[in-house]
Amino acid sequence: MARGHAGERLHQTLRPAYQQIINGIEEASATALDVPGTLTLGSMGPEGWQIREIVDWFRARHPAARFVHRELNAVDPLTPLRSGEIDMAHLWLPVREPDITVGPITHT
Repeated sequence: MARGHAGERLHQTLRPAYQQIINGIEEASATALDVPGTLTLGSMGPEGWQIREIVDWFRARHPAARFVHRELNAVDPLTPLRSGEIDMAHLWLPVREPDITVGPITHT
């Protein structure tokens, strides 16, 4: 589809800013792989063992990172996530909380 004059101008105007955003994301991603840190995962009961392959993949991809696993209370598993005590939680779905981002399903 051919661009009109206004569309072409907009494309030319926004292209450098768009490229800066892409470059910034790529630089931050590359830096994050090299910076050691800690990832704290919370899970309930034996659920933590069911994602062993994912944990192993993370450790292989981020060898400098420290991995910590915490057991979560099944009655209130979201408080440690909201307070920052853990970085992510492996929970049973559904989780429908406006301040919680639900990621990929690991198993059913």
